[in-house]
Amino acid sequence: MVENMTAPNNINYDNLTMGDKVTLGSGASFVNIKYNGNMCLLQLPKTTCFGVDCFDDGKDKKHTMAIQFKKEEIEADSKTKEAIEGLKKFEEHIKSWIKESSQDLFKKKTVSKDYVEAIFNPLLKESKNKETEEADGRYYTMKIKLKPSKKQENKFDFGSFSSKKEKLDITLDNVCDTIKKWGQVKTVISPNIWIISGKIGVSWNMWQLKYWEPVGGPALNKEDVCMIESSDDEEEADEEAEEDGPVMSDSDSD
Repeated sequence: MVENMTAPNNINYDNLTMGDKVTLGSGASFVNIKYNGNMCLLQLPKTTCFGVDCFDDGKDKKHTMAIQFKKEEIEADSKTKEAIEGLKKFEEHIKSWIKESSQDLFKKKTVSKDYVEAIFNPLLKESKNKETEEADGRYYTMKIKLKPSKKQENKFDFGSFSSKKEKLDITLDNVCDTIKKWGQVKTVISPNIWIISGKIGVSWNMWQLKYWEPVGGPALNKEDVCMIESSDDEEEADEEAEEDGPVMSDSDSD
C-alpha cells in the first residue's frame, strides 16, 4: 500500500499532521491534513452507496455521493467494524487538535470540550429513532465530494473502476446514470478540515472508487419503464379502438 494510504483503524497519529489555516475571500477557511508528509488517503471497506446527487450553487454544479454502514454489516464484518471504530477515533483526534489550536483557528486562547462539541460537525451521521430523535446505531452515513478535474473538461478528479478492475469512463454528464442507488463501492477518500460561520468539520474528497452494480440490476424508474402487463388481444383491441375513433351512441347522433 502507498505509504500515505491506510485504513482508518491503522492510522499512526504520530505521522498525521495539519497544515496552516487558509482563508478564502468568501470567509471560509480550510486546513489540509497530511499523512507521512503527503495527502492523507483513507481506504474504506465495501459498503452501500445511494448514487450521486447533483446540485447547482448558482456558480457550478456540485456532486456528492452518500455511503452507508449498516448495523448488521458492522456486526458481521470485522473490516467494517474496525473502519467505524477507526473513524470515531479519527474524529476524537481532530476534536483534540481543535481544542489545542483554538487560538489559530478561532482567535480564542482556550476553549472547552463542550464548546468543541457544539461547533463540530460529526464525521458519521448516526441514524435516529423517529419517535425519540435519539441516536440508535441502526446505520451510519458519510457524504463524499466528487470534485471536477481542473485538467480535463467534463471529467472528475478521481480514479474509477468496475468490480472487475476495469476503468470506468465517468463524466460530469453521465455520473448520475453510471453510479446507481443501492450499488456497492469501495472508496479511497482524502479528508480536509473546513471552518465556515463558526462551525468546523471534515470534508471527504473522493480519490479512487471501485464500483459494483446493484444486486439484481438497477432499481426501476416508474416514470421511464412501463411494468403493467396486458395480453396481446387487449393491446390489439385498444389499438383498433384508437384507430376507429370514439364510438357514438344513439343519443349522440340525435
